[in-house]
Amino acid sequence: MAIKANLGKLQLPDNLESFISEQLIINATASLPIEMHHALYVYTLPDYHRDPFDRLLIAQAILENLPIITVYNCYNCRSANCPISGLGYLVI
Repeated sequence: MAIKANLGKLQLPDNLESFISEQLIINATASLPIEMHHALYVYTLPDYHRDPFDRLLIAQAILENLPIITVYNCYNCRSANCPISGLGYLVI
């Protein structure tokens, strides 16, 4: 979020910590901390997704059995060899 905001692609309120805390409650969600096993799993992923942030999200989704929900359409994810093809990948 910070990177997108700095690039001018996302507008965020001034009190970001308060905003995020409120949104987690409103949307009945929780943050998922990055653990060592998530970071290490990135090493095992094929090169379908080269962005390091995407790779970390994919590793977390696989290890925590969570779906990937995105606004982007990923053509690589249609391949049976793609690591997120069986995760409940959803384009919104």
